[in-house]
Amino acid sequence: MIIDLRKRVKNYDIKDKRNNWIGIKSDGKHIYERDVEFSEYFNLFKNERLQYPIIIKNILGYELRFKSIMTYRILTSTEINDENKLVAYLESVRLRIPMNSDYSDSRLEHMNNHIKQLEKSISGYADIYCFFDRMSLGVSLTIFSGLDQGLQKQLLKDFKSLGMNFGVKNINDFIDKVFTLVAIRNCVMHCNSLEIHVRYYNPATHKLRKNRNKKKYAKMINELSIEKQYTQI
Repeated sequence: MIIDLRKRVKNYDIKDKRNNWIGIKSDGKHIYERDVEFSEYFNLFKNERLQYPIIIKNILGYELRFKSIMTYRILTSTEINDENKLVAYLESVRLRIPMNSDYSDSRLEHMNNHIKQLEKSISGYADIYCFFDRMSLGVSLTIFSGLDQGLQKQLLKDFKSLGMNFGVKNINDFIDKVFTLVAIRNCVMHCNSLEIHVRYYNPATHKLRKNRNKKKYAKMINELSIEKQYTQI
């Protein structure tokens, strides 16, 4: 019955721009290969959540060391010791981001807003050490993206020594890896489904990820599901 129905609704095959088959619709409804019991969904939910403790441990360990090492390198390679110098440094970071990368306009705007928010919030901290400590991993990555390339290379060397470079040698590849980790971090910390996160670029608009993008996130999740050496330090 399903095979015959698929033949009749062949013209309604849903494909993405790369001609990847996504699904079939008939009268506005998806056609599936078989019925699924709720218990199957529930078991998948439980098994997925069993991964979360080790994933969270690995992410927190990574975040702690990423922020600490980057802050140390910035403060020991510059003369930032007051609010005005910190603002000037952040401005140099903001201006350098487009030169260091070929990010989309929307991502550049997002990162630009990160920097502007940081500049506005500086006066609310007791000192620059508290300021750096309070940054999220995502904002820290924005800062990293706009650092001098020499400092970026030094940091990548530091991360490699701790097994935190994901096996990549290129700065932009490394940034992409951490960007993926940040997205997974936000998903897990909000107790959202990683399965949905891998499948959907935007669940609200039903926008699916391309196959290559799915594999990238699935690979990072698999990596984070194995306890890392840096979490044992």
